[in-house]
Amino acid sequence: MNEDRVVELRVHGVAGTPPDELLDRVLVVRVAGDSRAGFYRPALADEGTDDAPGQPHGSGPLLEGYCWGGLTSGAAARAFWLLLLPFTIANVAPRLRPPSPPRTDGFLWWLSRLFALGLTALMIQTAAGVGVDQIGWRCGTLPAGTCPGLPNAVDQLLHMATPGQRLLLGAVVPIVVLLVLVLLGRGTAMRYEQADPDPAARYADHNPGDGPDLALSHPDLWRGQHLVRRLRRLHILIAVGICVVTVALPAYEHDRGAATQLLPLGGGLLSWLGWALLVLCAAAAVGVATLLAFPSVTSRRPSVGTAATLAERAYQAALALCLLAIGYVLAPRPGWSPTGPLPGFGRSAVLLFSLHVVILLVLAGTVALLWQRAARLPAGQPKQALGGYGTVLLTAASLLMAAGASAGIYLYVGGFLRTGSLRPSFGDVQGAVAALNTAPAIQTASLAFGLMLGWLVLVAFAGAGIIAYRLIWPTRWPEGQRLLNQQYPEAHRTPVRDAEILRAFWLARIADWAGGLIAAVLAPSLAIAAIATGFVLASAVSGNAASVLDVVLAATGSLSAIGAYGTVLGLLLLVAVGAAAFRISGTRRVVGVLWDVGAFWPRAAHPLAAPCYAERTVPDLLQRLRWYAAGAPTGGQPAGEATPVVVSGHSQGGVITAAVTLQLDSVVREQVAFLAIGTVLRRLYARYFPAYFGVPTLDAIAIRLTARSGRRLRNLWRTTDYVGGPIGSGPRESDPPVPPTSPLATADRRLTDPEYAAAPGDPVPPPIRAHSNYPADPVYHQELADLADLLPHQPPPHPERRLRVIH
Repeated sequence: MNEDRVVELRVHGVAGTPPDELLDRVLVVRVAGDSRAGFYRPALADEGTDDAPGQPHGSGPLLEGYCWGGLTSGAAARAFWLLLLPFTIANVAPRLRPPSPPRTDGFLWWLSRLFALGLTALMIQTAAGVGVDQIGWRCGTLPAGTCPGLPNAVDQLLHMATPGQRLLLGAVVPIVVLLVLVLLGRGTAMRYEQADPDPAARYADHNPGDGPDLALSHPDLWRGQHLVRRLRRLHILIAVGICVVTVALPAYEHDRGAATQLLPLGGGLLSWLGWALLVLCAAAAVGVATLLAFPSVTSRRPSVGTAATLAERAYQAALALCLLAIGYVLAPRPGWSPTGPLPGFGRSAVLLFSLHVVILLVLAGTVALLWQRAARLPAGQPKQALGGYGTVLLTAASLLMAAGASAGIYLYVGGFLRTGSLRPSFGDVQGAVAALNTAPAIQTASLAFGLMLGWLVLVAFAGAGIIAYRLIWPTRWPEGQRLLNQQYPEAHRTPVRDAEILRAFWLARIADWAGGLIAAVLAPSLAIAAIATGFVLASAVSGNAASVLDVVLAATGSLSAIGAYGTVLGLLLLVAVGAAAFRISGTRRVVGVLWDVGAFWPRAAHPLAAPCYAERTVPDLLQRLRWYAAGAPTGGQPAGEATPVVVSGHSQGGVITAAVTLQLDSVVREQVAFLAIGTVLRRLYARYFPAYFGVPTLDAIAIRLTARSGRRLRNLWRTTDYVGGPIGSGPRESDPPVPPTSPLATADRRLTDPEYAAAPGDPVPPPIRAHSNYPADPVYHQELADLADLLPHQPPPHPERRLRVIH
């Protein structure tokens, strides 16, 4: 046995497991890291080892745990990240792309980043619609007291101001939203992206996915601080451009008068200045789109070159646009008495949504082309979820959520302004639509969102009915009966125990049907959105179509109000569920898997998505393993001798460990073994992210952990586990297993859960552990001991890479 000089490093999964539960010790002490992510050991010396049942005290490996739950849980304020859920979905979407040869996915990334820019613009346009259109323009032109939702001081100030001043007063709303986004992005970048496993290491010459190596093995994949900073500044420039266009376009329409030509021919100086300002905004948008095509802008390296320097200076360009817009709008315009809707706002909303649709269609064609170029799927690769078009579907989902939320918020705020009540009736919302002359495009979007919510409710009820049926009559599931006979061939069976275990088996299969559920929700929603988009675009070019749309909106005004109410209630519910998930461990286990999948990926598409915790956890573990390999002092040996480590990664912790393994150099990797428990590597990540976690990547992990002594990779799973599963087969019966020659073929160990009968002297049968408490199984310690025996007994040469010890 080699356990007495081995460290067992446990890495937890979702639910933010506290360190005492992770180590199963009452008293623990943090030895490295901080309160958000740190390394812990038992505080008492006689509890410092993980002894197998029946083995002498102190014979097991030294126990240590890495707790990173503070990065994704703990503070209820983090629940507000869910309000930016469309940004996170858009950021994850390109990761679902097909596995393709190197240097073939650059155009897809460019489209995804353009789409992400549009989502930021859509959010700021919504804020501008509330502030500039509804408050500054509509309420400012209506008689005083018409908008009781406004404070009296604001109402009086609006009616005392000139039209240009009212536009700038309304622009305070989008500017405040913009400042919040800036502070949020800067604050999270300081806490997450600035962790670096090796600050002295040089940056690679190519981006992840551009070279022949696996994307996860790219040394700069988890060093995103420079990329995120550049993207954030470009997004800020686009957001400022939207604000400038919203406030400058009404003034320009007044300055050029009744002219219809593109150039303000015959107009005065102000009309030419307004035209120049709008051209600058358009040039900024084209310039940002062009910069995103330059590798120096989208690389992880520090800014080098003209394009990257221009991206870094986007803040200065945004400030210049703001100053120019303020000067232009505040210029005196005698006789300007605005009436009607805000000029250009409805058209700009239609244009922005149309650009999203065009990008989405081109993205769908790009994904189809990548599938044609992709080589034949490797043997044993599970069928990709969402039909292989997850990138397109998730991108479309982010647009539907953002557009529906924007329209709903706009209409709801209109009802609030007209009534002063936070609970305006459906009639009040419809009245606000008429009184504030809301654009038909916004009404149509809210109507479509209301129909989508109705379909979502129907799908939810259908799913609840299916679940209830299986839970009430579990014995009517033939597949479950087969699994029951296979796992308990000699048990003395009882109907009650059979039903209990069958329910657990069936609930464990729900994760495999998630892709179908997403498709069932999105397919009709996309059809509704396509019809609504067709109506809006047709009404923009045809008077007859506009008349038809007006009739439809008049007949379905209550549905538009329902969409507005559904948006607000949905956002509030999202925040409430998020707060519960970040605070309550039981709720977190339900929703934490999806959130941790989204926050695992670096912010390479949208810089305002949920912060990437892996850019902190992967460097932390890399430093720790290098520190042990360099001769860290432990309880079993003095400083100067390498300490072997068995990393026990549970659930999402296994995904983090897999990413760490691919980053280790050969010297350190010889001192590491990987025990995956309840892992989601194949069941979720290989199916949804085949370009990153396909069978070739999993094979590479196993090969890199192979030496003459044997293969230092094991995976423990249970049939009752509702998330984890094997890495060599499944998750569905139709998915082919890996070939017998694959290094993954012998990595899986299925644990019996639960034990069927009660232990002698115990009147109650053992509980169903499902996804939790894997170390309590005796097989866990057997595999741990086997992996410890495979680790080297003699210390290898020390790593030459520069180390930065965690404090």
